[in-house]
Amino acid sequence: MATLSVGADPNDFGYIVQGSWNFTVANARTRWASGAAGFFPDSPWCAGGVKNILASFVPTPNVGPLLKAESSSAVTVYRGAPGSQFFIAGNSKDPANASKLLESFTTPEYQKGLAAGMDQPPLNLDVVDTADVIEPYKKVVSYFKETIYRAPQALIRNPQIAVAQAQSKPISTHLGNIIQGYLGGDIADLRGALRKLNDDFEKDREAALKAATAQGAKVSVDDYAFPDWKPGADYSYAS
Repeated sequence: MATLSVGADPNDFGYIVQGSWNFTVANARTRWASGAAGFFPDSPWCAGGVKNILASFVPTPNVGPLLKAESSSAVTVYRGAPGSQFFIAGNSKDPANASKLLESFTTPEYQKGLAAGMDQPPLNLDVVDTADVIEPYKKVVSYFKETIYRAPQALIRNPQIAVAQAQSKPISTHLGNIIQGYLGGDIADLRGALRKLNDDFEKDREAALKAATAQGAKVSVDDYAFPDWKPGADYSYAS
C-alpha cells in the first residue's frame, strides 16, 4: 500500500470511494454494507444506523479504535460533561410524577434498553455487557472505557462563562468541513486550514469574553486555564 503524505490527494491513490464527499450518511452506509468499501469511519451508533437500512449486515462488520500514526497505544480522548437533555416545565401540573418519569431514564433497565438500539451509548456503559447487542458494539464501548476521560470545563468551574458562551458565534469553516475538503482534494494546506480554525476560535472567544464582561459577568481567559490538569485521567475540580 502506498504511503499518503500530508498534502497529497487521497483520491489519487484510490483510497476513497468516488463521489463519497457528496454522500449522506445513509448513502455511505448503504454502499459500505453492499461491499463498495472496506472501511467506513463512523461513530458508535453505526450498528443501529445500519440496522435500519440492511439488518442482515449488522452481525458482519468489526470495529477498531481511532486511527493514529503510531500503533503503540490508542488515541486518548477528553470530553466534557454532557448537557441536560430533558427539563420539567416550571408550570408543570404534576412535577412529582414528571420527576419520577425522568428518574426512570437512569434505571439499569432503561439504560440496557437504550443500549439495545446500538445507537448513542447509554450513560451507564456497564449495562452494555449484558444488553442485547452485537459483540462489535460491546468492543466500541470498551474503547470508551479505556480511552475517554472527563475533560476540565470552564463552565463548571465558573458558571458565569455561560454568559460568554451565549455571545459566541458559529465558526465556519468548521473541522468537519476542513477534513472533508482535504479528503476531497479541495483543501491542499491541511495544517494551514487547521491553524486558521484555531485562530478563529481564539478570536471568537476573546470577543465573547469582552461582551460578557460588558454585561457584568466576571469572566476572563484564565477561566479556561487548568494548570493542575493531568492527561490520562478524569479531571477532578478542587473543592
